[in-house]
Amino acid sequence: MACSAFSVFVYRCIFVTVLFKLCRAQPQAASSQVLVALVGSDIVLPCHLDDAMDAPDRVLEWARPDLSPGFIHVWEKNKEIVALKQLSYMGRTSLLIEKLEHRDVSLKLSKVTLSDEGVYRCLIPARGQETFVRLIVGSVSVPVIEVFSGQSEELLLQCESKGWYPEPEVLWLDAEGHVLSAGPTETA
Repeated sequence: MACSAFSVFVYRCIFVTVLFKLCRAQPQAASSQVLVALVGSDIVLPCHLDDAMDAPDRVLEWARPDLSPGFIHVWEKNKEIVALKQLSYMGRTSLLIEKLEHRDVSLKLSKVTLSDEGVYRCLIPARGQETFVRLIVGSVSVPVIEVFSGQSEELLLQCESKGWYPEPEVLWLDAEGHVLSAGPTETA
């Protein structure tokens, strides 16, 4: 279709608009970070130790305070304590073992789901050191844009897409980036 480059441009504009809207709308603690992941992707939740103590021997807790039990990944004596783990995270979390000696205790979360959205806490109990990460999860699909000829030289553009979370705001832009007025929006 002749509009494929245009479709990609519109898709990117919509995606960036949705991500900006999401990140701007979320309340944040002063020490928190905000990350955005798509359903099915893998993401690394960052956490670094302040000092040079031996990271592999430390007790480390990754948790979701809103869940019960809230433990996502507990590391003690160089191994994961699976008995404390929230069931929905089984087989989907891991520490980057090769980075532990460099004070990097970031958590890799695999196969992200919509229910993974929330605030995560990385805690080093012996030091009382904690870091918060807010994970925002989205689901997108490629929009299909059809072009129809209208009266005289008028063109009608129709954009259809399914499976978005959260629901996006669609804006049409002209070549200079100005928002175009649109007809009525229809959602199904």
